[in-house]
Amino acid sequence: MSDCRYAYYCNRARQKAHWKNHKHSCQVAVAARTIPKNPSDADVANISDNMNKWIVIYRHALDTALEHGLQLWIYPSRALKSILDITVDYVPRDASGKRRPMSDRFVITAFYEISNVPDEVWQTPGYLGVKTRQDEVIAEGGVGCPVYQIRCGIHGRAEGYWVNSPRSFGRVWIENWPAFTA
Repeated sequence: MSDCRYAYYCNRARQKAHWKNHKHSCQVAVAARTIPKNPSDADVANISDNMNKWIVIYRHALDTALEHGLQLWIYPSRALKSILDITVDYVPRDASGKRRPMSDRFVITAFYEISNVPDEVWQTPGYLGVKTRQDEVIAEGGVGCPVYQIRCGIHGRAEGYWVNSPRSFGRVWIENWPAFTA
């Protein structure tokens, strides 16, 4: 491959002679430098399905990230006024560079807290169910329903996590939680 840069040879004949041994390493190196496709370049319905699967598979890690990202055990009131915004990049199957290609996946690239969310946001159709459930949880003595939203290019999805206990007695800060979901 002309843009390999994984190995250097003194001449083209040596490179051709070594190609069978070098081919896989070259493909991996090129794939590592390949920028993932923008979701708008792919089928949006397929990305949506894959993102929903990804959320289901890593639900517990995302819930833990929400708890720790908003520090709910220290500031339970954030369950009522904050959203954890998570941005992911879509990495399609053909960008893996492995012999057995990995399935399409999402890599977390950023997350931040959107704080002091106005009450009218919870009245919008996308969050109305969360507000209803939050009122039920609070009536039962819980903290509320903090929300995380996941965005990938033009596609996004919001998820909630029910916090039924008023307070936890322990706290573990997970600094490398994006590694769990990559």
